[in-house]
Amino acid sequence: MGHVFISDNCDYVIRGLNKEFFELQSKLLSEDFFQVLMKNNKVVNTTTIDKNQTHKSVYQCYGYLQHDRINQITYPYEWSFDQLKDAALLQLEIMVDSINHGWILKDATSYNVQFLNNQAIFIDTPSFIPYKDGDNWDAYRQFCMLFLNPLFLESYLQIDFRPLLRSNLDGIDPKFMSKVFSGMKIFKRGILSNVVLPAMVENNILKNERDTNQAKNRGNIKQSKLRLLALLDSLRRLITSLKSPSSISEWGDYDHINTYAEKDNELKKQFILTAVQGLEPNLTWDMGANTGLFSEHIKDYSNHILAIDGDGIAVNKMYKRLKNLEIKNITPLVMNLANISPNQGFAGKERLALEERNKPDFVMCLAVIHHIRLSANIPCKYFLEYLHSFSCDVVIEFVNREDEMVQKLLVNKKEQYLDYNINSFRLDLSNFFEIVASVKLKNGDRELFHLTPLKDV
Repeated sequence: MGHVFISDNCDYVIRGLNKEFFELQSKLLSEDFFQVLMKNNKVVNTTTIDKNQTHKSVYQCYGYLQHDRINQITYPYEWSFDQLKDAALLQLEIMVDSINHGWILKDATSYNVQFLNNQAIFIDTPSFIPYKDGDNWDAYRQFCMLFLNPLFLESYLQIDFRPLLRSNLDGIDPKFMSKVFSGMKIFKRGILSNVVLPAMVENNILKNERDTNQAKNRGNIKQSKLRLLALLDSLRRLITSLKSPSSISEWGDYDHINTYAEKDNELKKQFILTAVQGLEPNLTWDMGANTGLFSEHIKDYSNHILAIDGDGIAVNKMYKRLKNLEIKNITPLVMNLANISPNQGFAGKERLALEERNKPDFVMCLAVIHHIRLSANIPCKYFLEYLHSFSCDVVIEFVNREDEMVQKLLVNKKEQYLDYNINSFRLDLSNFFEIVASVKLKNGDRELFHLTPLKDV
């Protein structure tokens, strides 16, 4: 069908298409409803461009599209519950609008949605194809696997969908879901029609078409426009009703219950602000952001901030707050800092590792290092070596053994991690960074460091 590549100035994404799809895209771009979708930032801004404007090294295609570039690509296995929910509702909204104007989306993958200014935006315009009354929605199963089923798992069973999506890039299939939703669970809203029945149909197909049995042609299945719109509306109402777990997570309310005195809190804020003001980073990583309050504190001094935390409930709270406050330059992500998203998919190139999508110009690691060492069993020197690989300034907070949060982590551990102390930490620092400034907090129980990377490591 075509190829996608980045233009020289990196402001745009160029998509080369064959004749059939280029002519379809040109027709789509002339549609009023599609222009409205782009104007309202529901679909990425797209235009056709002259062949002579493309880079000389690109594949030779019949025609080319130019898309506005989404600078920070994220994946569904890094999203909070409400991020995935908003992406699902956008997919359904665009489907309804398209069908009412003679088009349909042939795909329903969550990877076709990104977030721009904390709003879901659709990026795969070749997914739009002409629709005729009676056409079946072939992507229904894909929608369930990549949108609905993950939302069911977290909303109804409080099962984290992210590890499942990360290990199964095609989504969570009906057979798995039918095993999880058994007994009385099948009577939860939407489960019978969207999980149990599809699983029964799939099992029946596998039974009848196994081995040398001939596969049946199911391409003649018809679905009226009225019936399809009714299905989309029922899915919209169902997904709107799903809620993220409301139970308090281990660290989800940490920003409200942390034991900093107001004086220490202000000292911490000022230290971070002083460090970032002189750098003016394009991209900041806030590693261990919790609900993102320190990301907000420096939002005017960094072009963009990735606020990363392993606690899905804390990140979901952050996402909802940022949306309500219309804060656009902070992107929340759910990610285990001891197991950051790697290269995945075919040949490790379909889904890129976080640091390969964009490297940070400034990193904050506030009250994280004790989790890295004591919970994830990663020696401090290896974490510092990883931070050094970004060749940027770092603000890191060391939490001493005497701090109550460290005591909480150590209370039931046979291994007491005697190497975890401020002297060993400073020694490890000296191998990778120069200390620009430091300040002690909580009567010396914690210490903040502003670090700059050593060049000859």
